[in-house]
Amino acid sequence: MDKKNLILITIDCLRADYSHVLIETLAKRLGKPVAFTNCMALGPATALSFPGMFTSAYGQTINLLHVPKNPENSLLDLASYGIKDDKLPIPEVLKENNYRTLGINSNVWVSQQYGFGRGFDHLFDALTSQRKTKHLFTTLKVGQRISFLGPVKNFLKKIYWKFVNNPINNSFAKATSVNKLLLQNINENEKGLFVWVHYMDCHWPFLPPGKYLRSIGMDIKSAKKVNKILHKCKEGRTIENRELELYKKLYIASIEYVSDSLLQLFEALENKGIMDDTVVILTADHGEGFLEHDFLAHISGSFTDENDCFKAGHREILNVPLAIYGLKQFEPRIIDKTVSHISLAPTIVDILGIKKPKKWEGKSILNLIDDGGGSQETFAISEFKANDKDYYVYTSRKWKFFWRIIDDQCRLFNLITDPKETTDISSQNPEIVKELKSTLRDHAQLHRVSKKDELRNRIRFIRSKLKK
Repeated sequence: MDKKNLILITIDCLRADYSHVLIETLAKRLGKPVAFTNCMALGPATALSFPGMFTSAYGQTINLLHVPKNPENSLLDLASYGIKDDKLPIPEVLKENNYRTLGINSNVWVSQQYGFGRGFDHLFDALTSQRKTKHLFTTLKVGQRISFLGPVKNFLKKIYWKFVNNPINNSFAKATSVNKLLLQNINENEKGLFVWVHYMDCHWPFLPPGKYLRSIGMDIKSAKKVNKILHKCKEGRTIENRELELYKKLYIASIEYVSDSLLQLFEALENKGIMDDTVVILTADHGEGFLEHDFLAHISGSFTDENDCFKAGHREILNVPLAIYGLKQFEPRIIDKTVSHISLAPTIVDILGIKKPKKWEGKSILNLIDDGGGSQETFAISEFKANDKDYYVYTSRKWKFFWRIIDDQCRLFNLITDPKETTDISSQNPEIVKELKSTLRDHAQLHRVSKKDELRNRIRFIRSKLKK
């Protein structure tokens, strides 16, 4: 019996409540999906979400002695962040089961340098010097090389990022370019193929092609100007409602561009004869804030205000789409159970009929499809480090609970009566707070690594790199 193909599509910064049109558009070609409306990311940024998503393992973004602020590829960053040697990423498991594994992305946080190449036959990324990726990722790679130039690197980097690769002028690889590279590396009528494609077009700066800008009354010059409100926000200046609405329009136009690009991709894959028995999973690493909680974009670097760290855990940042197309054994349906990316890897191997590795902590969510969600109560735990403090977020159908353990600061929201998470009711519900703290405390104790052990791991890692 021929093996299924599985294509994992991840879209940077795509929040769940803005993904409906994209999901419905893909259904025109792929058929209606099984969609989970309450999927929670493991963390509020790419670097805080992907390690656990790929390895079905908690604790990787909490057990950091150093939180990288820029993807500079320094030994300090490499020793702190990435897929740890003792974890087992999805592609490694699939390759052991004789799948061909192919990955394409232009986000440096999920590059081979951070362990994401493990198990891939080919991973084309922002840092890899491969002939076929040079035309996609040249400016990003030059920026990375500059980070190795010793005492003059900071000056050179400032010049480079300001005048050569200013994000406003040079965005990530466009969806159409990523698709072109993908199609060049897929054979006709191929079976037993795992593909991961990560799209950056919904990440700031929002600069979709001209056709999509014109549809919202903009050109490239005006779009770049609108994108600058992120800098304005970070500087503490007031954002006018008109500016914010234009900013959202650019985000939506970027989603429409990705949607159309995916339709073109799947049409081309059909022509290659590989879609007959192919499952497609669509999700995102995290969402994007539009000042719903006085927070624009998503978590990045350090915060000057400790309370901003709590803002990074709200629904607009953590709630991401999860749609599975091509599950022939299930009727299409929408499931509102709370699920987590910790279950993504186990669900993938379950779909492909492969036994789940014992190391993986999550469980397949196919059982939730079987009974339509049923009466089983589910919850998700997200975790991240900011300003060297650990944050945990508990989400269920009814409760959203934030907890910073080190100083016992918490927030509680009733998602049934307050779905926009506007009113903290922790002081009025001490018993609920006590119960949820107990759940998160058990979780933290189970996954916490001592600083001594983490330091030992870092020293071992740096030594291994210096020997090469």
